[in-house]
Amino acid sequence: MNAHAPQLQRVPDFDDVAGKLAAGKWMAYPYETYGQLDRDEWNDQLVKHLEQRGVQAEVIDVRKKSVVIVVNAAALPTLDQVKGTVAAIEHVRSLGRL
Repeated sequence: MNAHAPQLQRVPDFDDVAGKLAAGKWMAYPYETYGQLDRDEWNDQLVKHLEQRGVQAEVIDVRKKSVVIVVNAAALPTLDQVKGTVAAIEHVRSLGRL
């Protein structure tokens, strides 16, 4: 498994995301992690917060897979990394662990 692959977790606070992105990491969030939060609103607020912290981020909503990818625009993951992570999320989802 890739050392930079994101962990499956609940959506953290904005400062936690900013710190991880600044360190060159990226995150993948299954839709289930948002709970009752409005996903689009949270993502918009996250991008604004990251801009204030000087982190240029991209939020990629992969609707067909029900996953949101958050990346530092200066440290993009490879397509294979993203595919592997999305596959892992789908596997965990299929086991009912989300």
